[in-house]
Amino acid sequence: MKNNILLIVIFVLVTSVFGSTMEQLYMHRLNNSSDYTKSLENFDKALKDYSEISQFFIPDVSFGLDYSTSSASETNSKKFDFDINFLEIYGITLGINIPFVINQKSENMIEMDNVNLKLSLNDIFSDEKSNNLNIEAVFLDSTFNLIKVKFDIFTELLNDISSYHYYSKNKEIAENNLNLLQIEMESENNEESINEIKSEILEQKKQILEYNKQIISIGFDDYYENLYNEFQVLIKEIAENGEPKVDLDERLDIRAQKLRVEAEELINETWYKPYLPEISVNFGINDFEDLSWNFGFQFLFDIFNREVSLEVEERKSNYEALKLNELVNGNENTYKVDLMELETSEISVEIAEISLKEYEEEMEKSKKLLDSGFINDIDYEIAVNNYEKSLLDYQREIENLYLAKLNLYIYSNTISEVNFFDIETTTKDDENE
Repeated sequence: MKNNILLIVIFVLVTSVFGSTMEQLYMHRLNNSSDYTKSLENFDKALKDYSEISQFFIPDVSFGLDYSTSSASETNSKKFDFDINFLEIYGITLGINIPFVINQKSENMIEMDNVNLKLSLNDIFSDEKSNNLNIEAVFLDSTFNLIKVKFDIFTELLNDISSYHYYSKNKEIAENNLNLLQIEMESENNEESINEIKSEILEQKKQILEYNKQIISIGFDDYYENLYNEFQVLIKEIAENGEPKVDLDERLDIRAQKLRVEAEELINETWYKPYLPEISVNFGINDFEDLSWNFGFQFLFDIFNREVSLEVEERKSNYEALKLNELVNGNENTYKVDLMELETSEISVEIAEISLKEYEEEMEKSKKLLDSGFINDIDYEIAVNNYEKSLLDYQREIENLYLAKLNLYIYSNTISEVNFFDIETTTKDDENE
């Protein structure tokens, strides 16, 4: 049975549904992120290396030129070689060599020598299996890092949209309150009341500056109201999906580290290999008609090498096993903290809801006082603004709750089920199942 994993994470905000503004902002941030550029480079390299060990047939073609001449020679020849390796696995290389000779003084200017079939076994005692496990581990790690970088950029964008809307609307309310207080101060004659209003005016000016600082730090060149509407639709859909299925043991970074531990165990079992000689065997057929062949054998043994003892000690190391334990514990602790953040967000929503009801009651009370003539229009409008601010705070806490739920998806091995990710593939182990 195949367990699908995410190969490349792609943000899918379909233009026909969500419009283009959020997608454009996401792509802009993605293309201007050094972390994304580096993670994509690492992924491409890891994918290439992994393909070489996971696919049986990957031709490797090389071209060589051997030019020879001398003053005493009557010939002036150039030799070209095409080398094609069809298979390279577990130290065994199978390929052919096709030589061409160009001789300007010969009747046949271009001559092709016999095609050579080559079979070589380099270093019989190599750590091919453990090396392949490490290559697959690097592939899984680079895949996870690419996922995480794109996920972080995506969630940061959502946070920024929510924050921009929150601070912009709060700034409008503060500016409205400032205008109302300035009008009230102009009509006030009592010096003590004037000083109180001045203090409130300064507080509003301070709040406006704080909101401006937050807006500038987010860095939107342009902001469209429909961008926030897109955000609300998307974040609601994510929240309605519920909390993701979490299996920390199946997360790609854990799977990668488990492969490294498996490779380390193989190295531990063969700690003595540095003491063994290096043996290489080569076999080739030069002429298929006459069955002309050649055979080569190479033996290299270090009688005295100070580095061998150090290499033996390194092969007995349990570093990767220790690192796995640290990674598992770290992921579990971080997941627990994020669950607590989710619980905190739920409590914050309840607090904001209570506060909203209180401001709503205060606004309704102010309306009755206004109708009865006990307060003026300015006092009532300030009460309305306070309610509007409380409503913004309540909406903000709900959005923070949704974002806290979204953050849990990074712990899921089923992250590809979220509708804004796409493209799946299978690993080598999945195919073997």
